Amino acid sequence: MDPAVERFIERMGLEAEADGLPRISGRVLAYLIVSSTPVSLKEAAERLQVSRASVSTNCRLLEQLGGAHRVTVPGDRKDYYTLAAGFQERFMDATRNRLERKVNLAREALEELGDDQGVARERMTEWLAFHDFILNEVDGLAERWKNRRSDGHSSPSSTSQDPDVS
Repeated sequence: MDPAVERFIERMGLEAEADGLPRISGRVLAYLIVSSTPVSLKEAAERLQVSRASVSTNCRLLEQLGGAHRVTVPGDRKDYYTLAAGFQERFMDATRNRLERKVNLAREALEELGDDQGVARERMTEWLAFHDFILNEVDGLAERWKNRRSDGHSSPSSTSQDPDVS
């Protein structure tokens, strides 16, 4: 395997772990990103040097999260996986759902906190404002991403700043 691809796979594993997912999920996702053809569980296990059972478990997890898609090959009984179409949008939706739960939790907490809980109310208000702000930004990002993809501009720019934002 190309050293740059190996580094990408390993770093994606660490990123997945930082996001609370199993490291192997990130490694499998990275392998699906760089694979031009559907990948069997056996192939992924060999390439990633992990057990087939671990690959199978994490492919199913990625399938549930919208990152992987299970496919079949005519005449072959094995399961194969590919990168799910639109996986970026699914991951953004999952992020949005987590933020929305935090906003709702903060709103409920504010309703239940007594007036004598000044410090808690102040901090909860700030927590709510922050997550509500981020939630609105995610909605805007999702819309800009859809527009960018529909315009055929899904390639990264030379800078990390979105050219549609001024």
